[in-house]
Amino acid sequence: MADVSIVELETEDDWLHGLPVLKQLRTHLTKTLLLDRHTEMQAEGYRQFAATVDDSTNLFYDGISEITVENIILHGDMAAVNGVITPDNGDTHAFCEVFKFEGHMKDANIKSIDSYVVEMV
Repeated sequence: MADVSIVELETEDDWLHGLPVLKQLRTHLTKTLLLDRHTEMQAEGYRQFAATVDDSTNLFYDGISEITVENIILHGDMAAVNGVITPDNGDTHAFCEVFKFEGHMKDANIKSIDSYVVEMV
């Protein structure tokens, strides 16, 4: 089984590499819009993360052919999303992200994220 870890995308180039995944969540997002907001978003405390496999292959950068979100659950200061990621190489991974927020308001900051990625066989 592949070793999966989560890394922070810190530079403008890193953020651009994550754009295809962000577009799955925010279909209106463009490269220009992301770059225009990049500095402002960092100043506001936004952070972006990506999963890497075996510290060499980035699961989200190297050709995702499909991301399927199966469930989104919101309750109080918690949220969860799960689904399936299919890279171009055909390997399929199930994922689940569990978010804990600092409060119940819609603009509350994320306190923690637990990420799970499992290769499906």
